Amino acid sequence: MLLAPLALAACGGGNGTVAITDLGPSVETASCAHEVRCGVYADEATCEAAFSADFGQLEVDVAAGKTAYDGKAVADCLAALRNQSCSITVELSTSAPAACGRAVVGTLATGAACYTDEECASGTCTTSVCTTTTCCMGSCAAPNPPVAIGADCSSPTAVCADGSFCQTAAGGGATCVAKFAAGQPCTALTDCATGTLCVNDPTTGASICGKLPAHGASCLASQFCDASTDYCNLATGVCTSRVAAGGACPTGAECVAATFCDATTSTCKALGMTGAACTSAGECFSNDCVGSVCVVPPPATTCP
Repeated sequence: MLLAPLALAACGGGNGTVAITDLGPSVETASCAHEVRCGVYADEATCEAAFSADFGQLEVDVAAGKTAYDGKAVADCLAALRNQSCSITVELSTSAPAACGRAVVGTLATGAACYTDEECASGTCTTSVCTTTTCCMGSCAAPNPPVAIGADCSSPTAVCADGSFCQTAAGGGATCVAKFAAGQPCTALTDCATGTLCVNDPTTGASICGKLPAHGASCLASQFCDASTDYCNLATGVCTSRVAAGGACPTGAECVAATFCDATTSTCKALGMTGAACTSAGECFSNDCVGSVCVVPPPATTCP
């Protein structure tokens, strides 16, 4: 099901481009190629059954001129997505490729009426006065340039420059500081430099900058393992391969992707396809259970 534009991008960028009408399938293909390569799903067909994305609002906004769409940047962004690391540590600690930031850019000026962040040049549509989540009109916020290292970041809207984070002082106030190196104490998950996260040392329990535990390494119940295919086995205290359908899931965290833990039997079971019987949305590939049957959810409402 590989689309030609995405195939070109995946081979190193080149002159590949993705039409907005092909965006959904292209994102699905790139995401599933990555997930299958990393062992999260056994095959692309299973991944595609679990994939869900709705770009209807974006298509409306591009057609109306509220959002600029760059098909070449999208192709380059998806190529990076296909080839990104399987390490959760690397994925969470690495900034998105520059191409992803150019792919969709709002055109509306500060103060203009808006429905989504993607419509605004600043990237922020303020909808704090809304009492409903469906087509409530907000206004485009003013641009919010990154705050430099050493500058004050106590404002709720402050965003520190790449490579830094907002550190709150004991006596009050906050300042942007450089992210901590491996081995240094930390407080929040992304306080640390690229390639590391704020993790709990399994021996001391202290929070330090480092990598999530690898397969077979010691782990704590409160943390992830570095591979999506692993979980922290409470009985052994080490990162262990997730359990396939039919296996036991005493804590509910053991099952592989495309399965769920049946609370009645504490057994991993395959997610249901459309039309399968269900008792909750979490038992369906579509993540939607209506009338005890797995259904495909309707398209999201689009705003003018």
